[in-house]
Amino acid sequence: MFKNHLVSTLSNLQPQTVLGLEGISFVNRAMAMPGVIDVSESIFEVNTLAGEEIDVRHQMRLEADLEERMLVLPNHVIVGGLCYDQDASNPLESCDGEGKIFHRGRRANREEESNFYEALGLTSDGVPDLNAEVVSEFLADKVVKQIAGNRSLMTTLTNLLRSSRYLKSGVANWEQVFHFIRYAIQQEGFAFGLDYIAEIFFNQRWFVDLDEVWRDKLDDLVCLLSESEAEQAWSIAREAGKIGNPLAQEVDIYEHSGISYTLSGQGMLCRWDTTPAGAVWVPDACAEENIRYNVLSNLGVGIVRYFGAVGSVDDPCHARFSLDGGVTWVGEAESWNWTQATEAMIKASGRKIDQGEMLRLMQSEARNYAKSCIETYSQWANGEVYGRVIYVIDRNTGLLLETHNDECWEFIGMDYAEEELESALLSAALTLQQTAH
Repeated sequence: MFKNHLVSTLSNLQPQTVLGLEGISFVNRAMAMPGVIDVSESIFEVNTLAGEEIDVRHQMRLEADLEERMLVLPNHVIVGGLCYDQDASNPLESCDGEGKIFHRGRRANREEESNFYEALGLTSDGVPDLNAEVVSEFLADKVVKQIAGNRSLMTTLTNLLRSSRYLKSGVANWEQVFHFIRYAIQQEGFAFGLDYIAEIFFNQRWFVDLDEVWRDKLDDLVCLLSESEAEQAWSIAREAGKIGNPLAQEVDIYEHSGISYTLSGQGMLCRWDTTPAGAVWVPDACAEENIRYNVLSNLGVGIVRYFGAVGSVDDPCHARFSLDGGVTWVGEAESWNWTQATEAMIKASGRKIDQGEMLRLMQSEARNYAKSCIETYSQWANGEVYGRVIYVIDRNTGLLLETHNDECWEFIGMDYAEEELESALLSAALTLQQTAH
């Protein structure tokens, strides 16, 4: 049953080393632990030292639903497994650094759907917010830049401005034209900016009331204040992180005998069962801080770690930074939190980081970061949450030693739960053998 040569090799290692090995089966690691007589991936009956039969399963306070494990030691039986956790809390709500997921449509209430649209810079109708102040600012910048190269249009506007009641200085020049054009767009946006321009330059309330001759002369300006130009300004503002959440990630939802959340374009794309961009992942403050730190670390700026202990009077928890890979740590007496240590690290490094490039790197890192958070959420949504239960039975009496009961819950994902179960079982075996000696 066992790979005896592998078990013999493992038995020569320190038990703590065996505990941390990866890629070695649980059975082989367990048999290499000191004092283990037998190991099984199912539960069977064992005799007491006096020869009487122990109903191991009956002794367990909670019976495992799956992944049963059992270790037999000279004086003890260690038994455990995984139970379905029906009451696990949403990991995105109970844990910092996991971000939030907001749905739209039938899965969301009004507040959640509002958060969904806000994260993507959309209106309550789910379309780009072309009237947002920042969009108007980007549009105004483009319009001013474009008309500056149109001498004929600029001459016309300058002459018109001379008779405007809005001109207080009495001097009409190109700078004044730029000022009023920019002001009109920022105040009224693309939809009504032309009406404000008509009022400023022609003393008329509506642009549509101007003579056709004048409207033709201003045709280049009209084209720059179109919906398509506003949409381009919205896209530029979104890319620059000025509208919506720049680190937000769209999420596809696939429902078919279960539900699966994935980054948009990375999961099942079914015309009937997939809702493209049915949700959006948004980083919380802790997640955004982690994303920023990951980027800085990848850039080689330095590393930050926590030292001390929570609640300690002599050595309270605090962050320090290192610029040399951990040889020297700075900040022992500063009482820094993570953000403060990161800022001190950047300053000490002397690195000049372009903010535009930093945003692009954070957006790229956010996609990688969000993927892990979304996978965890998807597992939780599908009920892939488990508790591990471990019990120790005394082979002298055949009774459960309740002081050794280990029931721990909210392990998300089968692989993770199984790893934690097996690690806890081996640790319990080691502890019992050390106590026995």
